[in-house]
Amino acid sequence: MKFSCNSQFLQKAMGIVDKAIPVRTSMPILENMLIELNSGELKLTGNDLEIGIQNSIRIENESTNGSVLVKSKILLSILSKLQNQTVQISVDENNSMSLKSENVDFDILCSSKEGYPEFPSLSTDISFDVKVSELRDLIKHTIFSVSMDETKQFLNGILIKNEGNDLFFVSTDGYRLSLKKHTLESIEKEFYVIVPYKAMNELNKIIQVLEPDKIVQVKLSDTQVSFALDSFLMISRIINGKFPDYNQVLPKQTENIFTLSRRICLEAAERASIIATSSNNVVRFIFEGDKLGIKANAIGLGEFYEEIAITRISGEGEVRVAFDVKLLLEALRNIESDEFKIKCNDGATPFMFEPISEGDYMYVIMPIRANEFQPTQVQKEQPVTA
Repeated sequence: MKFSCNSQFLQKAMGIVDKAIPVRTSMPILENMLIELNSGELKLTGNDLEIGIQNSIRIENESTNGSVLVKSKILLSILSKLQNQTVQISVDENNSMSLKSENVDFDILCSSKEGYPEFPSLSTDISFDVKVSELRDLIKHTIFSVSMDETKQFLNGILIKNEGNDLFFVSTDGYRLSLKKHTLESIEKEFYVIVPYKAMNELNKIIQVLEPDKIVQVKLSDTQVSFALDSFLMISRIINGKFPDYNQVLPKQTENIFTLSRRICLEAAERASIIATSSNNVVRFIFEGDKLGIKANAIGLGEFYEEIAITRISGEGEVRVAFDVKLLLEALRNIESDEFKIKCNDGATPFMFEPISEGDYMYVIMPIRANEFQPTQVQKEQPVTA
């Protein structure tokens, strides 16, 4: 194999594929990237047996076909030090790679592709197209609610499903739930898959630098999901399990509805967290009239209290609730409208956060049971389970 190209161009293409290269593995061959050159197409492949990524670039100059396995991290380190130069790369019959650029000359021991796992193929007639900007939005609004508890595998990913032409991304960790809806032009078949956090997280990193109007084709099967655009392809296994029926958590009716400023509420919650982080992250909300009181206290540290203005749309009387301030802050940071609604029945049932200008997003947070605010004692709270 022999070709030349810009070092930065090759580094960028490899950087995408490197996200599928494991740092530690019981199969050392997976630490390599497969590089294949055929008729001017340089195909780069990474595979950790959970996700596989392929990315291709065109080699416009004279080249010689071939293939080789190379330590991904080593080659990326070399390319990063070449400062946008043209590199000549050749691989001999002993799988030794020569990389030359101006006064730089590296020789790297590589290996043949024998024994490297076949890149998975996905055959299905279930697919839909979504813009990069739309996919970013769907992932952004749900990925932070995925559970990291490995004993609950069915919660370790994002549920992707449809109801007619409505596409849903849903995630939950048992303490909060995020739901984002997007309407597509046409979906012929119903589908329901749980895509692992790792795949969605790496995909999210990759698409951040892509043009927002580019189209991503999503394909689904009983065991795999793929995301493809241009010369890029990611295939991931799906989680085999039953996602909980989140409709049971969503209140059918809510007695109390409030509207308030996202920015003002976020800033107040951030101030409360200074104290709350020393007391099991407990922050208390007291809804009364046109005011929301926000409280936090910690033994040996102090207390916090702030009032902010709200508008009550429905309901009456005082509503008191305690939240984990970290979960609350993540919700507020992912709401993009200036104002949002809080819907609830009482302080022991789920609270729904809905952006006023985004009717396709919903965040549900479970209150925690906590004793009444006391400046001298803070006791451990227990989550309310759905």
